[in-house]
Amino acid sequence: MKEEQISNNELAAMVKRGFDETATKADLADVKTDLMSVKTDLVGVEKRLTQRIEILEHRVLNKHSTRIDILEDNMRQVKTKLGIA
Repeated sequence: MKEEQISNNELAAMVKRGFDETATKADLADVKTDLMSVKTDLVGVEKRLTQRIEILEHRVLNKHSTRIDILEDNMRQVKTKLGIA
């Protein structure tokens, strides 16, 4: 098999294309800024979700507490009518 000869100019052009496609420090700084913005947004979303979950938990617990109170009152009435209490 015959080996292909690459000229210095061709090699230089290949190296240049490789460096042209490499991210610059400015590109990386832009990516870092974008990631920080996303992180800030996610922290805000997390806080809002946590608040909503706490509100929902409070509502559910209050509703269950009210239902339990009603059931206990009904049981007292039944026991009283049956003469058990």
